[in-house]
Amino acid sequence: MKNRVAWLGLATLLVASACTSEQIGTAERQGSTDVTTEPSMPPSGRPSSTPSKDGSASPLSAVDPCTLLTQSDLDKIGDFKERERKNLSSTRGCLWYPDRVETPPDEQVTLSTTIAENYGVDDAEDAGFGIDTTEVDGREIARIPTDGGCIIAIGVTEDSRVDVQTNGALSQQKSCELADEAAVLVEPKLPRG
Repeated sequence: MKNRVAWLGLATLLVASACTSEQIGTAERQGSTDVTTEPSMPPSGRPSSTPSKDGSASPLSAVDPCTLLTQSDLDKIGDFKERERKNLSSTRGCLWYPDRVETPPDEQVTLSTTIAENYGVDDAEDAGFGIDTTEVDGREIARIPTDGGCIIAIGVTEDSRVDVQTNGALSQQKSCELADEAAVLVEPKLPRG
């Protein structure tokens, strides 16, 4: 029941943020630093134009995952200091790590944003704890609890999404609450499909 309340809270925050000029949203990734992100970043550091499943240019082609959360955003939700770009064959991502000196080990969480230009919310996989879905302001959103973390998948088009993920030492409930906070900061910065 607590997860349902937190999930409803995320939906409420996203609706409220859609009605204001202030951009709200956060992204997190907990646990392993193995992130399934795509190396579609050319040597210049700028994203390449990756076509969507239907062959058209993805609205996420020009979005840099490391710009979806500013340091000011990160300061609102935790003590994230280090940043690492992580690109794999089908996604592009950015990870933020806590201050490892100042943050107690039992509170260390990794936060990430991952751009998936060829995978929509419907392509999200259940990590064994179910998937809750909702629609906010015409955007499909899925909440996917994981073992040691949580993913909020934010739909951009039917075939593309941005994942905000937490991974680390927090309980699943706290991980999802942190991912919710980050997603609220990220969502208004995303293009509409």
